[in-house]
Amino acid sequence: MDTKKTPLYRVIYNDILAKIESGEFSPGERIPTEAQWAESYGVSRITSKKALDLAAENHIITRRPGVGSFIAEDSKKMLGRNRNSKRCLIGVIQHDLSDTFGLELFQTIEKLAQEAGMLILAGFSNNDIETEKQLIANFCDYGVDGFIVSPLHNETFNNEILKLIIDGFPVVLIDRYLQDVSCPNVISKNYQAAFEGMNYLYSLGHRNIGILSRPIGTTTTLTEREKGIMHAIIESGHRFNQEWWLTNLEDIDGKSEAAFHAAKEQIRQFLEEHRELTAIFGLKYAVVPVVEAVAAEMGLRIPEDLSLLCFDSPGPLIQQINPVTHLKQNEHEIASRAFDLIRHMLQGEEVEFRHEVEVDLIPGETTRRIDEASGG
Repeated sequence: MDTKKTPLYRVIYNDILAKIESGEFSPGERIPTEAQWAESYGVSRITSKKALDLAAENHIITRRPGVGSFIAEDSKKMLGRNRNSKRCLIGVIQHDLSDTFGLELFQTIEKLAQEAGMLILAGFSNNDIETEKQLIANFCDYGVDGFIVSPLHNETFNNEILKLIIDGFPVVLIDRYLQDVSCPNVISKNYQAAFEGMNYLYSLGHRNIGILSRPIGTTTTLTEREKGIMHAIIESGHRFNQEWWLTNLEDIDGKSEAAFHAAKEQIRQFLEEHRELTAIFGLKYAVVPVVEAVAAEMGLRIPEDLSLLCFDSPGPLIQQINPVTHLKQNEHEIASRAFDLIRHMLQGEEVEFRHEVEVDLIPGETTRRIDEASGG
């Protein structure tokens, strides 16, 4: 058996079936514990527990709490039916469900799962790493066969996800990848998109451009966007000014009134100190409503006095008055590729790890040529 193609929990499960078929395990015999299987295969307890849970659910073994696991009396009758059985339960974990990025992802995965006769368990971490860890543990306990995860935008990557990957558990990452770790991931072409976004502002005549973001840290999505902007600046030969970068907006993703107010105060001070800026490039949409509020209070008109470009944007039902010029990620394509990857992984097939999806620049009403703007 090619264990590189087979999830490790199923390797253990198949080993149990083989030992029953060969007579090494007899009906009623007690088999090794989760800890013993984990030690034998060099995997985590999550993986060995998954294997024994699958064997119990398929009536290959019986589990007696506090006593152990035993080969079922009619286990041999179940071998033919269960040897190649493939459960169809996928855990989908996202950091939130936003109309700017996330809602269409979830809707697409759910639709594809229904069409494929699969079920999904969905959970949302609400940008809390402990919640994300608990969701993974709960879903593993429930018996999911694989995960599609949109991890937190956090400098500290969730080690529970890393353990699953190392153990060969089917995991597909969305909107994030791990340096030096082989795991299928589907991401937007953030580098190229940011490069094109900066050049779009240059093409409108803007030279003094403010860059706004939550802390970039080691978050691969934001890091790629930062690199794309730097490439555009260097290639253009235009001035680079570190003071025009405000990338410590800790509260920009907050949903509370207090978080919004804190972000407003940071951006207000930034704009007051840099009145030479003619455009703002937000690395996330969350920047937009805050900049709009501050600009209105400062008497700055958008786009006449300050152009505004960002990644992502709400749908047309929410944004009717002033559509934002934005870089639109293709959520449908991202979700479709992620689902296709997890489906092939569950079938024991090899898949390519890196998948990048194009990003489209959508002109709106928040950008304008500098020579048309008053004060330009």
